[in-house]
Amino acid sequence: MSANATILRLPAARARTTTPRRTKNDVNPPRKTSESGRKLRLVTGVTKDKDGMATDYSVRLAPGAIARIKLSEVGPDQAWIDWVYVPPGWRDLGLGGQLMRRVLEDADRHGVRLSLEARACGGTDQAALERWYQGLGFVRSGRRGAFGPILVRPVARARAA
Repeated sequence: MSANATILRLPAARARTTTPRRTKNDVNPPRKTSESGRKLRLVTGVTKDKDGMATDYSVRLAPGAIARIKLSEVGPDQAWIDWVYVPPGWRDLGLGGQLMRRVLEDADRHGVRLSLEARACGGTDQAALERWYQGLGFVRSGRRGAFGPILVRPVARARAA
């Protein structure tokens, strides 16, 4: 070191002791169970793209988190469910079932037969997915798509009074 060099002493960087500040854009899924261990009921408002039998059913859960069911009209009394999506942190809360039941209610009300290809993705178990759809009234059609079996749900008939 030369004789006329100056040594600068910088203050030591303070260690960060606080947790990072959350912003409004953070997506925070709800707790899956209450303090008593019971599953929480998630009450949501479903948005549709049109009155009657819609082609897009969605629920905004948080900024950047939307659960959605997308359908295509096949004919005047038939629709194809393109996909059902619930963000990963919001799964296993019953939200997909609530959203699907809304689609099924509209389909029954308007006499629409629903079909879909049961294709598991994102780590979902194929057999569990098929059981979930069967619990909602879908049955195997005997046909198979590129990724899984084709399931259909006939129109529910109104009970005689």
